[in-house]
Amino acid sequence: MRVLGSGPEASGAGGEGAAPSDGAGGASSDGGAGASTAGTGGSDASCEVAIELEPLAPAIEFLIDSSGSLRETWVDDTSRWQFVRDALVDTFSSLPNETAAGLVFYPNVQWSAGIDGEGDAFCLLTYESAPLAALDEEHRADLLDAVAEQPALGATPTYDAYEYAVSLLTRYSERRAKVAVLLTDGAPTYADGCVGDGITPVDAAPLADAARAAFEEHGIRTFVMGLSAGAESLSAMALSGRTARAGCDPEVGAPCHFDATSAPAPAAFLASALTAVEREARRCVFTYPRAEIEALGGARAERFTLVAANGERRPQSTLRPGDSCTRGVTHFTNEDSFVLCPETCSEFGANPELRAELRVECAGP
Repeated sequence: MRVLGSGPEASGAGGEGAAPSDGAGGASSDGGAGASTAGTGGSDASCEVAIELEPLAPAIEFLIDSSGSLRETWVDDTSRWQFVRDALVDTFSSLPNETAAGLVFYPNVQWSAGIDGEGDAFCLLTYESAPLAALDEEHRADLLDAVAEQPALGATPTYDAYEYAVSLLTRYSERRAKVAVLLTDGAPTYADGCVGDGITPVDAAPLADAARAAFEEHGIRTFVMGLSAGAESLSAMALSGRTARAGCDPEVGAPCHFDATSAPAPAAFLASALTAVEREARRCVFTYPRAEIEALGGARAERFTLVAANGERRPQSTLRPGDSCTRGVTHFTNEDSFVLCPETCSEFGANPELRAELRVECAGP
């Protein structure tokens, strides 16, 4: 920790963007902060402390639509499925080793219908093509093998598949920044509980509610990529999942998700989108430094701040999980973490010279 000052002049920690400490007991502070101290004496026991925060390494669950419609030709006589497979191969080959990745295809009906069957009479088989794990050489090979072996087959039970992917993330015990990535080529054809005929599109609005619940209850962000129809519902899901693209407005044709519908170069678009996802997954979640704050005797006020290379400090509004979130940071007291809001995350992810710190007005003895 680095003590920046003491006495009445240090009370600036309670300014714009400050949030009172909740004082709750809690978990470890891995991913926390530096440990050097310096400061000045004073008659007042109060002080302001800056704790540099390190981003948590990500755990990314890739949920990939592998329904039969992806076999349709998209660009240059190449199927959507081929573009998706190529993008996944590039991604899994290049993700940093410290990233944990898992892979779920849906609906996975080939395991029920036979790999050469159409499988449309089946809804969904929940199955991990590769479990969430850090990317050592063996796991990277497992991911690439799964992509190579997966056919495009069946209908689109997106809701049930998404709930399964979220359940895998919630059960994953390592302390990481948890992210779901949904890539789909159209509207769901089964509703919650596999209700539907697998052909007729169903209401996609519950997907946005599910993404909102994943974030508010577990801090899981959901990135969404669309290859064809259903842009409005996919944008709503990205908004609810706290990953909306900067400046998005679906009403004027600016989608909030990664929309490849009209991309002239689909392969380049998907590669760029997946790179952005990895960067934002890696840079935008921080551990709350509870142990360090308890060592100070608690905190009167706290302020999450971004610091530029020139020393300029940019205090951020601190929000609760249920608050609308475009800029600033959400504090999850139950998870002991901070999650940057979408526009702040994009800014921080794109600028490696920015760093994050928590400025604490300490309670003192």
